[in-house]
Amino acid sequence: MSSHHIVKEKQEPALIVEFFSDLSYELLGQLLEWAPTVIANKDSAQWLSRNDIHIDVVITNDEHRIEQDGVTMLFGNPSSFKEDALNYLVEKGYHAVNIISQDFSMDLFRQFASLINLVFINSKQKIFAIKPGFKKWKAAGENVYILASDAIFHTEGLEKKHDQAYRTIADGFFEIHFQTDYLLIAEDL
Repeated sequence: MSSHHIVKEKQEPALIVEFFSDLSYELLGQLLEWAPTVIANKDSAQWLSRNDIHIDVVITNDEHRIEQDGVTMLFGNPSSFKEDALNYLVEKGYHAVNIISQDFSMDLFRQFASLINLVFINSKQKIFAIKPGFKKWKAAGENVYILASDAIFHTEGLEKKHDQAYRTIADGFFEIHFQTDYLLIAEDL
């Protein structure tokens, strides 16, 4: 007996690809597993196309063309690529997005956090927002970074290493409790 998964349009997080160097093929494969909407800039589009990865939207400031069918070309400034891509996804009604980028922007995050669920992924970490009452299972000794300079929070199952760095105490769930709308955390990849 086989199982079939039906994925509705916009059910899976979209994927914005700004930067791809040093990202493992395994992680990229996981992000592409359910055929998300892929938005690229000119440089990442060339790399994705060479690696036979379908691109849905390219945001560029020139007449660059991709050798794939069905690619939507949008005009945008390279310096505002992520903002342009996020505006496009919000306008189209997407609920979540994974963003592959070496540059995490707190301003961009604050601008879009209430409009779409954001996960920033670079070659070393995954950065995302959590809601109050967050709880997650991890193995002992894994790193978690709580990116909250002024937020009041307390943790269970984590020991503080330094500044924003924590480590899981044992195999099992850890918890982070706080009163704000969301808190940013990062995990090592």
